[in-house]
Amino acid sequence: MGQGQIGAAIFILEPQVNAGKTSPVLRDIYAEALLAAGRYADAEPLVWQLFELNPKRMSQVTALVGQLVDAEQDEAAVSLARKLGQFQAKRGERRQFVGVMQDIASTRRASPVMLWSFSASCSTLRTAKGDYCQTLAGNFSDVYCSTGDFTKAAECLDRARKWIRTSRDTKRLEVLKGRLTRKSSMRLPPDLLR
Repeated sequence: MGQGQIGAAIFILEPQVNAGKTSPVLRDIYAEALLAAGRYADAEPLVWQLFELNPKRMSQVTALVGQLVDAEQDEAAVSLARKLGQFQAKRGERRQFVGVMQDIASTRRASPVMLWSFSASCSTLRTAKGDYCQTLAGNFSDVYCSTGDFTKAAECLDRARKWIRTSRDTKRLEVLKGRLTRKSSMRLPPDLLR
């Protein structure tokens, strides 16, 4: 759809969709027009309804999560991702969800809120230790150190080291040396600060 067509589609379909008089096909066209116009909050309920009718449309939901992250609407992205995670867990497809979220976390804008939420969802899944540690490392290097939040960086490193210790831990510890306040370092294990 061209930009003029997007506006026309929204103008024509919006009253019909709001009145509840549309087929899934028209709701899909309307949702696509809203997404193309950057109206993610308006598109989210439609995308979710269509997904509930056909869970094979998970890619549309995850694409919307990614678009929300890129648009710096982190809270909305986390909310939709949690909703999707709960839905997938009920279906016994939590591992698939974790894989998709790993893709989003590694290919989209580095979002502290999204990465933290994703690392929390991985921590409850025994088979996702590697994903969990990789995401914590992403939190550490890509987000928290670059923004100067060294306390959060240290927390991420400490959590990851509970699962797996790597040779890169030494380099990460070097980055933290002298950058933590006395108050923040008191909450961390002593071996992390040696």
